[in-house]
Amino acid sequence: MRIGEGEAVYDACIKACPSGSDYDPAKIPSLDNPIQLNAKGADTASKKLSAYAGGGIRVVLGIVGSISLVMFIYAGIRYMLARGNADEAKAAGGIMVWAALGLAVIFGSYVILDFIFKSLTG
Repeated sequence: MRIGEGEAVYDACIKACPSGSDYDPAKIPSLDNPIQLNAKGADTASKKLSAYAGGGIRVVLGIVGSISLVMFIYAGIRYMLARGNADEAKAAGGIMVWAALGLAVIFGSYVILDFIFKSLTG
């Protein structure tokens, strides 16, 4: 029990149990914590939000990674079909560069969001 909580329980017991009656714990009102703090100090609502956001971020990363893989394959096929045409080969190389830069930005944002969620939830 915390400081001051014992007096509240005693007062509730006195009100619930008339003088001369036996102590009945079922008549004592519940004193649940409305914040619901866990052992680390983060509330369960923020843990649930973090879990949902983490799941959403994983789904988005999976989709973006798949799109990037498709773009790399497309650029490779386009490079092979260029048959020495410098303009086509340069365009295919550009697609590969932009797909790689897009992946770097997505993974960088994941690292930043992961840091933010871990610092907010403890």
